[in-house]
Amino acid sequence: MDATGILLRINRAGDIVRERPGPFAFPEIASVPDGSRTLAVRSPERFAHAWDSVGPLAVQVGDNTLDDRRIGTATLPAHVMLQDLANAGRMAVDKQRVYYAPFIRDEVVALNTGGDTA
Repeated sequence: MDATGILLRINRAGDIVRERPGPFAFPEIASVPDGSRTLAVRSPERFAHAWDSVGPLAVQVGDNTLDDRRIGTATLPAHVMLQDLANAGRMAVDKQRVYYAPFIRDEVVALNTGGDTA
């Protein structure tokens, strides 16, 4: 995924073989070291400030749009223009859980692969 949110599929030679829009305008990406899971959340460094729907907290990124799986539910602040800020954060992932640290809250949330709080 590039810095503008475009998902790039790159072959072993380093050539881009597919592009498509990602789940967020400015993503933060985390992947299991063996490559079995790649997830995206909203970046805590850049914000879209767009009138979006609430959307997911994180998205497990598949090969095409139909394979993307939403994980968790984003918080809807009183003013929707603050949605990206309220739901941005850092993420770590393993095969069983997603660990998410929201940018503006002092907490770490663990979610299982189904998106439920672990």
